Amino acid sequence: MGVPTAITRRLSGYTRQNLSKLIAQYRAAGSLKPVSRASRTSFSGRFGAADIALLGEIDSPCNRFIERLTTIPRTAYESG
Repeated sequence: MGVPTAITRRLSGYTRQNLSKLIAQYRAAGSLKPVSRASRTSFSGRFGAADIALLGEIDSPCNRFIERLTTIPRTAYESG
């Protein structure tokens, strides 16, 4: 690894492996393409309506517990 690569690595925060991959991509194509992110529909594309309903049923007791905790006055559980 040369000095320019070491400087770029330190300034960018990329690991040596990631920087080597990006340099190889740049040399092959002459430019770097932006990285595509997962779409917002990826969750619903993977899980159906039945899965989402089941998640709501599982999460419901936890939500009720959190709601109950937020209604208790702070003086009831703080010593002080």
